[in-house]
Amino acid sequence: MEDNILISFSIDTTAGIVTLEYTGDPSFNEWASTMDVVLHDAAFRPGYGLLLDRSQLTTAPETHYIQRVVEYVQVHESQLGGSRVATLVNSLAAYGMARMAEILLDDTTETVRVFYDRVKALEWIRRADTPCIDDRSFLLTL
Repeated sequence: MEDNILISFSIDTTAGIVTLEYTGDPSFNEWASTMDVVLHDAAFRPGYGLLLDRSQLTTAPETHYIQRVVEYVQVHESQLGGSRVATLVNSLAAYGMARMAEILLDDTTETVRVFYDRVKALEWIRRADTPCIDDRSFLLTL
């Protein structure tokens, strides 16, 4: 029986962006294993932007998962090299959990933001000189 792959990645060396695509909710160990492969991939360079695309998921990560991701980023901070990390979400709950990660990582060299719009997330990653304006336009529809 073939295992379901819940997270995959691609590296765009021209843009300097790593995209993690979530097709399911991976365990922390699955996420960390994927990140280990990314960090050791010959195409990866410290400082590449990261797009964590959780937009297809119907659930938000749990607090314990976020805490472990934060610990992983803190331990691998030098390998990440001051990356811009954009998390793409599709629900208020997922937005809130991603904001928690953003706040917990505030003392690292990584800059983390959460978005509902893929185009805005990619624009922000590509423009390191541009401050993030939170994408809270969804609130107007609530």
